[in-house]
Amino acid sequence: MGLITSLSLAGIRSTADQLARLRLRIVLAGTYLAFAVILGGPLELGRASAAELTAAVNPQGSYLPHLAFQDGNSFAMAMWPDIEVRAMPEKVPVVGFRSEVQRAYLGSTSVAEDSLEALDINYRGIAGVGGTFHVARQGEFSPEPIILSVDLRVQHAVHDELTKAISRFDAIAAAAAIMDVHTGEIIAMVSLPDFDPNEPGSILAEGRFNRLTAGRYEVGSIFKIVTVAAALESGRVRLNDLVDARHPLRFGRHTISDFRGQHRMLTVREVFTYSSNIGTARLVEQMGRDYFRTFISALGFDTRSAIELPEVTSSYVPEAFSAVGAATASFGHGISLTPIQMLTALGALVNGGYLVQPTLFVRSFEDARQHAPQVVSSHTSVQIIRLLRLNALEGGARRAEHLAPGYRIGGKTGTAEKVVDGRYAKDKNVTFFTSVFPMDAPRYAMLVMLDEPHAEGTSRNRTAGWNAGEVSGKLVSRTAPMLGIAPRF
Repeated sequence: MGLITSLSLAGIRSTADQLARLRLRIVLAGTYLAFAVILGGPLELGRASAAELTAAVNPQGSYLPHLAFQDGNSFAMAMWPDIEVRAMPEKVPVVGFRSEVQRAYLGSTSVAEDSLEALDINYRGIAGVGGTFHVARQGEFSPEPIILSVDLRVQHAVHDELTKAISRFDAIAAAAAIMDVHTGEIIAMVSLPDFDPNEPGSILAEGRFNRLTAGRYEVGSIFKIVTVAAALESGRVRLNDLVDARHPLRFGRHTISDFRGQHRMLTVREVFTYSSNIGTARLVEQMGRDYFRTFISALGFDTRSAIELPEVTSSYVPEAFSAVGAATASFGHGISLTPIQMLTALGALVNGGYLVQPTLFVRSFEDARQHAPQVVSSHTSVQIIRLLRLNALEGGARRAEHLAPGYRIGGKTGTAEKVVDGRYAKDKNVTFFTSVFPMDAPRYAMLVMLDEPHAEGTSRNRTAGWNAGEVSGKLVSRTAPMLGIAPRF
């Protein structure tokens, strides 16, 4: 059935440099332009309209957007330096000139800005990588380029597919990220709605909100990857063990049941591929809820992600689990996680067990491994790889597998009801799909989320396999060739 029997880390390391060369990197700080700026005081500018000033500067009417400066001037307009000579002082004697250096975004404005940089009206970084370096440099200008790990081609493909998904499924938002599981390098990161970085004054808070790093969500069944890994790592559970999923579990007034129950004994493999809530809750009983909570902490969910962005929040997991709290957490309910931390944990579970922190900058395998603690054994990692691949062949990730033939993906779906006014809203879902490819030598992990997707046409299915899973399959098929991965049939 094409299941994985071993991890080939040596092969991954030998091809790392080759794959890195294939990536089309994004370089920041290389697109600074010099401008001449018209300045004038409030009283002086009262004698000349903006239209008159514009005509004096450039009769053809082609000029850069107005800029605002915090030096008492009520009007400032940027223009190309060669235009300055045409703005004769005698035409509008009340204005003067000064030079400015600002960042301009040349080329596509719908690709590199997503989650990577946001500027305020004065073109200073306030979010994304720009925000990080505005704080770090405190206004100092460095001529050295900043080379991101992001591949521009992959970033564009992710942006394009998410835009289509929002339209097709009538979702209010979408986000996705792709990470190299061995180096932690973020190959693509997109959060929609987004913004045009060339129009900083028009950026709304919603467009600046990075759902991958600043959003917290109940992630649903994708968290079963963590639960099953914890059970296997505990040594108290094996893949062929039987788990009682014949009847719902009751904790006082709380009942745990399955979406599509099998009503029989299940192996641990089947608990995963059938995505059994009852089964994963039983696994927590077997490993112990204290061990389960410690395992969650070891995967980094108690601390904020180390990714180089200012807009990062921490996940919420109770310090200690009650019996029902541990049971519901086993399938991703009652805990709120940031997608970037879920992606980081997934990377650790398929890369041999090392918790590599994500980064937006180029990083080598050796540098990443130097600071990455081993959180699960390589044996547990191989078992999780097998389960993810099996789920793509026989379980809930089959649609993604169908849309990415030959690319040997593994995956897991997750659907969670949103909390509205303190109650779960059955008509408002957030859907997730986590995937890894290629599974014969895992290199990339991807997380896709859709916020409040709707069913298509007459279909009533709003679960992840039908929307986030479909987007993931299309993305793997589209981006794997860009990353040097060839299909095998």
